[in-house]
Amino acid sequence: YGPRDLLPTLLSIYKQSYTNFECIIVDDGSLYEYYSNLRQIVASLDNRFKVIRYSVNRGAGYARQQGINSSTGRIIFFIDSDDFWLENYLDKVIRIHRDYPNHPIVSTSHNYSGIKNSTKVNNRSSIVIYNAYQLVIRHRMSTPSTSIKRAYLKYEFSNGMIYSEDLLFFFSNLIVSKKPYLIYCNIPLVVLNRSPGSIGGLSSSRSQMYSSAAYVYMKLIGLVPLRYQLLSLLLFIKSVYCKFRSMKS
Repeated sequence: YGPRDLLPTLLSIYKQSYTNFECIIVDDGSLYEYYSNLRQIVASLDNRFKVIRYSVNRGAGYARQQGINSSTGRIIFFIDSDDFWLENYLDKVIRIHRDYPNHPIVSTSHNYSGIKNSTKVNNRSSIVIYNAYQLVIRHRMSTPSTSIKRAYLKYEFSNGMIYSEDLLFFFSNLIVSKKPYLIYCNIPLVVLNRSPGSIGGLSSSRSQMYSSAAYVYMKLIGLVPLRYQLLSLLLFIKSVYCKFRSMKS
């Protein structure tokens, strides 16, 4: 994406009702012309925004990890270059983190661009707690709507993965924590710039995505405690099944 494509995303961060944040923008090997224009856009905002860049494209996992390494906050958020947050996203999610201080990850519902009333927010809070086994059905951790406390980071993003690196990152850190429960807010506070059911960004191939997910769960079998190895095996089987279904469709 060019720098102007990032502007709606950056403005959605800039306009947050919660203001005590830092925003690390990772330029993953774009043309220098794009980088120069991006710096001009960031300079027009304020000193909460910072750009880091490397000349060679190294993938989403590497970029996200560099963002984490360059940040200082106690709660880490992620957002893709074409999505955006509603104005009260940070405020509401930080409040949830404070209400559940011993749980590592908070995720929220999301909507999709181009859908009527997709940005409408219900002010009534609705919190659901999912254990690791319930996440087999649906992991509910979309990267732009998921945040993690720095104190609970045990595993980094994998540098060599093209697909599902976020899945491995979130599941690895969730399952090895003392309270492996996802705190989920049913209020849609994030808008994804794609259609429901579609696969955006790097995960443009369903078959490749499921293959990568199968790899993730196979790897988790060797990382997680014994009581969660069965869970990882079930997730692996589910991914293989989804891969073969996608190949037939």
